[in-house]
Amino acid sequence: MSTGGRFNFDDGGSYCGGWEEGKAHGHGICTGPKGQGEYAGSWSHGFEVVGIYTWPSGNTYQGTWAQGKRHGIGVENKATHHFFTCSQIFFNSSSTHHLDKRIPPSSTSC
Repeated sequence: MSTGGRFNFDDGGSYCGGWEEGKAHGHGICTGPKGQGEYAGSWSHGFEVVGIYTWPSGNTYQGTWAQGKRHGIGVENKATHHFFTCSQIFFNSSSTHHLDKRIPPSSTSC
């Protein structure tokens, strides 16, 4: 049976979203301690599945995950001189293919 709620970690981070058998499951948002980043997306039995991670710098990774690591197709956006660099296919959190493309920040896709 799935439930929902909020959990505050001892380190200052939090998780708000769906739960199943005591683990994050369904849609939820997890924030790191002291604003050290945020993941928003789908969870399965305590692990990220597909969603977006945002670092304090504003850089983001949007894509798929496996066992807590970036895995599969994803786009990493890095803010650089008013442009974003879009890239990368990941396998176990390591980039296996890199596409460097600069686009104006007003664009909505890579």
